[in-house]
Amino acid sequence: ARGVEGSVLLEYTVDERGRVVAPRVIHATPPGVFDRAALRALSRWRYKPNGAEPTTMKVKLTFQR
Repeated sequence: ARGVEGSVLLEYTVDERGRVVAPRVIHATPPGVFDRAALRALSRWRYKPNGAEPTTMKVKLTFQR
C-alpha cells in the first residue's frame, strides 16, 4: 500500500504429510518489514508427493523469490 518493495529468503522443512515445518527467515530486505507476511504465507503451503507413498524423510528447502 505504501509502495515499499523487498524480498525475504526463507528456509524450511517439509514433513512426510507435505506440511511446512520450522520455517525461519534467513535474510530480509528491508529487515522486519515482510518477515511475518512471508512466514504466514509459507505456513499455508502444502507439498504433494509425486506418486510415491509418503515416508518419514524430511527435506530441507530454501526458497527465494
